Amino acid sequence: MSSTSLLWGQNQVLVDSLQELLQGELTDTTRIKALNRLARTYRSNDSTLTATYAREALSLSNQIGYVPGMADAYYHLARSFRENGYLRNAIDHNTIARSLFEKANLDKKRAYTCTQLGLIHQGQGTLNQAFRYFQESLEIGRELENEVIEATALSNLGATHAHSGEYEKARQLYEEALGIRKTRGDSSAIATLYNNLGNAYKNQGNYPKALTYYLDALNLRQIQQESSGVSTVFINLSTIYLRQGDYDQALEYLQKALAIREELNEQSGLAIVFNNIGEIRRLQGSLQEALEYFQYALITRQDIGDQRGIAACYLNIGTTQSMLEDFGSAKSTLSNADFLAREVGDQELICKIQIELGKVYYLQQMYPMALQKLMEGMDISKQLGLKDKTQDAAEYLALTYQQLGRYQEAYEAHRLFKAMTDSLLNETKTQQLTEIQMRHLFEQELDSIAIEDAKRTSELEGQVARQRAIQLGTIIVLLMSVGFVLILLRLYRSNQKTNEQLLESNEEIQSNNEEIRSVNESLQHSMETVQKQWDEITSSILYAQRIQQAILPPEGILRSLLSEHFVFFRPRNVVSGDVYWVSDRRHLNGKVFIAAVDCTGHGVPGAFMSLIANDLLNNLINERQIEDPGEILDQLHLEIRQSLNQDTTFTQDGMDIALVSIDVGKKVLAFSGANLPLVYLQDGQMHKLKGNPASIGGVRGELNPTYATHQLFYAGGLTFYLYSDGFQDQFGGPKGKKFMAGKFRELLSQIHELPLTNQKHVLEATLDEWMDDQEQVDDIMVLGIRLV
Repeated sequence: MSSTSLLWGQNQVLVDSLQELLQGELTDTTRIKALNRLARTYRSNDSTLTATYAREALSLSNQIGYVPGMADAYYHLARSFRENGYLRNAIDHNTIARSLFEKANLDKKRAYTCTQLGLIHQGQGTLNQAFRYFQESLEIGRELENEVIEATALSNLGATHAHSGEYEKARQLYEEALGIRKTRGDSSAIATLYNNLGNAYKNQGNYPKALTYYLDALNLRQIQQESSGVSTVFINLSTIYLRQGDYDQALEYLQKALAIREELNEQSGLAIVFNNIGEIRRLQGSLQEALEYFQYALITRQDIGDQRGIAACYLNIGTTQSMLEDFGSAKSTLSNADFLAREVGDQELICKIQIELGKVYYLQQMYPMALQKLMEGMDISKQLGLKDKTQDAAEYLALTYQQLGRYQEAYEAHRLFKAMTDSLLNETKTQQLTEIQMRHLFEQELDSIAIEDAKRTSELEGQVARQRAIQLGTIIVLLMSVGFVLILLRLYRSNQKTNEQLLESNEEIQSNNEEIRSVNESLQHSMETVQKQWDEITSSILYAQRIQQAILPPEGILRSLLSEHFVFFRPRNVVSGDVYWVSDRRHLNGKVFIAAVDCTGHGVPGAFMSLIANDLLNNLINERQIEDPGEILDQLHLEIRQSLNQDTTFTQDGMDIALVSIDVGKKVLAFSGANLPLVYLQDGQMHKLKGNPASIGGVRGELNPTYATHQLFYAGGLTFYLYSDGFQDQFGGPKGKKFMAGKFRELLSQIHELPLTNQKHVLEATLDEWMDDQEQVDDIMVLGIRLV
């Protein structure tokens, strides 16, 4: 039984007692306290019931003006919102709870609320806000002389400084918290702090000290039998050896961590493992394989909405693209990483990204730009005490200064590079690293001696029985051998006659073999030619995939424009005829434009059409500044016909499209579609706006159709979906039929209240279950967006 199940079993008695209590006659304040206690008890097991009981407590507290009851209810609601991903609501309710706790002089609970607010802001990258709330919690803990609150606040402040790249300050706060935890004997918190201290020392380049703390954390986690904590330490240990160049040892720890993370299904940990394996493959020179692992990590980070993790993945992908000499893609990817890193305020990431951008510009011989990026990276690395990054920046600064003819500055940069190199490769540190590891292995060996002795005793007891069995088996084998000899003599006489016949046949076979060998050589030559052509085609298609991915809006841009959204994008082949397109025009007309486009065909033909669609949308909206979605589609139809000379070629190539504009200030959504609908849910009701039944482009039907514009007001909020027909046309299920449009809309109606990320998971799981062993028949794309 898991610890969570055990804890809930213990709480069930309390739940039963509280529910029985609520059936009787109670004063209002007693009823409120019982309801809030139920909300708190269900918090780790059923967030829906938490919200139900908290709202009931809040309603009754408002009726009688009972401030402590209101504060508790808001706090429980905030926790429920946070666990379900509604962070904006969680911040609002926590803020109200904090104010009410302060009004009621309930400072201990106010500290808990400050901790929640700080953790949310830390996760969102608004670190100044996180500092403020953690500092308030620390002051409360010291005023109340509450060591738990104080130590928790110190740890959280340390983590926030670490997020800012201030590792020395983080280390000091961790050690202060560790002193309190050791006094209290809080073993789980001590293990966490050991791990955090290891991180701080690792990021300062002090690997022996980092390894000491990691091994202390590992010992505690193993004693506690805490699998998730053990895997975290394994991942951190792997990074130590990775930075030391011991790839085999790093990979060994990663494989241990991967086994645990897969068993626990921990997505965040899997992303870290994928990323670290990618780093090892890159350092070993397997760049394409490294790129695949980094992309696995990116997808996992995007699924869980981890902006900092997404930025780190973009950094690794961009660096690998640069090593592959794909400098255009590298700059684009690294720019996306820089945007997200600055958005979350991660100084260490910004430092790394600037240095990598500096390298790219240097390799392209754009030396002034290289100098600017490298200097910014160098300044941050010195502020944060990042020796390896200072070394990296100094190396390329020396080369850049040399190319610019600034030889004195090149010399100074080279001296700094040499000093950092000597420091990082210090033999004493390497020796300390080995001694610490051997001490840990020796302690493990002692623990295993007792187990080995028990095994030997068991083996000795079975040895006598095995010996007797061997003797009996030997006698049986001898008797069987005599029988075999007699049989072989008879077979020998028969074989003599057969061999004479075979000799005659062999001459004929040898003649045939010569003819077969000649045919094989011809076939081998043909296969080599086909394989070469196949390799060239595959390489071209993969390059086309990179081009298509480059035109798709980056996740960071989508997140900045649409805080609540998901993109379910699954091409049938490597490249896709389905694409999505976004344009931010808020600085000009206050609008954001979003399009879902389903081009004729799929694979390479569809991908070519998607590039045309992307260029024309950019021209019509960004350059010609047409604002009305219907008018945009009217013009898009004409442009497609002209681009493909359809008046003379009579081709039917074109696209279906759903296009919306969102006026953020006026809260107005405008839609126009060509064969694709807009489905939206407002006030719990599903609605569908049909597009014009005429596709964009082609010569069938009306040559110049008019596309209507529909407007919606969303002052109360709404959730809407844009999609191609790939999902609803997919064959599967027990009868091998299409999923169908009605069933697809019903599925959207059922899941529309879930967080958007969860909706994507449901769609993926539903489609996979429906397809089973069926092949995907078309490109699939679904966009889900929530407006508030």
